[in-house]
Amino acid sequence: MRTICSILTFIFFTSIYSQKNMVFSELGGNAVGISMNYERMLTKLPLLAARVGYGKFYQAGATSIPLSLHYLYDIKNQNFAEVGIGYTWVEARTYDPCPGTFKFYPDPNCNKEERNADHKLIATLGYRKHFGWKKRFMLKGIFTAQLKSTYDESIITSAGIGFGYRF
Repeated sequence: MRTICSILTFIFFTSIYSQKNMVFSELGGNAVGISMNYERMLTKLPLLAARVGYGKFYQAGATSIPLSLHYLYDIKNQNFAEVGIGYTWVEARTYDPCPGTFKFYPDPNCNKEERNADHKLIATLGYRKHFGWKKRFMLKGIFTAQLKSTYDESIITSAGIGFGYRF
């Protein structure tokens, strides 16, 4: 209940002070695999944005929910440098197929599904271009660094690209 109240309060206050919304898909970046994201500008100047998304990586059976806060620096003519910090929750499903077992008489200890959750703290550095067309498209490149993870203590870097619609 407390979480729901916090989310509703956040949405209420951001809707009062926000100017732009954006939905975009991203390959790589803060989420695992492909993600759909919603971003809301919290301030006019400087540009501060909050983002939430939902990602899937089908090959690994992983689902992720990235949350982040970004600062956009207007370089020139709708070109932005982007710096952010975020949190990503990842749940991956793993299967133990028990290789070598006979399929007609399965072992009850095999083919069990395990779910593993991971929590990641992520820093983001990127570039984005807002196109001034009627539909206001956005193209972005992003570089992420995993600062902290439940399972892996090393710093992992990744890249991503996104394409979306501003309204």
